[in-house]
Amino acid sequence: MAWLLQFDKSFYPLLSGYSTFCLLSLLPDLRIQTFLKMHLASSNPKSVIVPGGLAPIRRELEEITVRFLHLVNYNKLVFNPYYDTILAKVLQRNETQPPGASETEQ
Repeated sequence: MAWLLQFDKSFYPLLSGYSTFCLLSLLPDLRIQTFLKMHLASSNPKSVIVPGGLAPIRRELEEITVRFLHLVNYNKLVFNPYYDTILAKVLQRNETQPPGASETEQ
């Protein structure tokens, strides 16, 4: 339990102002989010390990993950043409900007 009190706040810079108690209450949420991000980034989702402390809800977490991945894939299929257009504009704008110039300067 001592490791909980020494939670590395620097890993989550936006949370550095919170108390240890508050961080402990956020820890399950952060672990679930990390698990979902690992699934999205993994080329082999079966190899992703359930984070410590979430074993009791493993089945529910896997069900939610499957639903989440279906939603992400559906989103990619439906909105990919829009994303491509937006990204092309952003990339084109970045190519025409002189090095070191920010968007607000133009």
